[in-house]
Amino acid sequence: MIKIKNKKAASHIEVILSFVIFLGFLIFLLAMFNPFSSSTRGNNLDYVERAIRNSTETELEFVTISFDDATEDCIYLNYSLKSKIYAKNESFSEIRAKNENGMLYLEGGGRFFYLYSSPEFEELDVSIDECNKEIEGYRIGLYRNYSVISFDKLNLLTNEYKLNYPELKSKLRIKGEFAFGVRDTSGNEILLANNQGKNVYARDVPIQLVYKDGTLKYAIMNIQTWV
Repeated sequence: MIKIKNKKAASHIEVILSFVIFLGFLIFLLAMFNPFSSSTRGNNLDYVERAIRNSTETELEFVTISFDDATEDCIYLNYSLKSKIYAKNESFSEIRAKNENGMLYLEGGGRFFYLYSSPEFEELDVSIDECNKEIEGYRIGLYRNYSVISFDKLNLLTNEYKLNYPELKSKLRIKGEFAFGVRDTSGNEILLANNQGKNVYARDVPIQLVYKDGTLKYAIMNIQTWV
């Protein structure tokens, strides 16, 4: 009878030891991979990306216009876009253009034009009095309306980061620490706002920058967060 009791006790100890070993192994896996931490890191990176985009994005319209006949040096037509215009002709040479009173004024001959419109662009001084020929024979081709990141707004955000990081973080309602940088597709630095932290988690995000002179540039924004 004593031997039977000893066997039962040993069996119970083996079960307990197996459970302890399993629990220890589970804790080890959680410590190594930390799925909850990964989820939190992803959420933080998502939030910082949204905060930066909300502060720097602007609207961009793009449209192509073709004419039945070659235009004269300065013409106008009953068509307009929402904001300031940057335009190129079929040779992809820059021409002067302007929106005013629901009319579009184009200065420069041609039959095909690429038009970009954004509140970020500089206002071009087109002499409207000289644009005295209205064009009716035209066709609207490709049209797109989408969001891009304003270089000027992003540059302003970078300067705020460098001058008063705590205030900017409060303004963007970002918890924890963050940093960001922008480089072109060749890896050359465009902008950098960075306070080096420990255990940094980062993400590269493709973006399109728009400049006030009408230039559009594809770039990569690197976002970093840490505690």
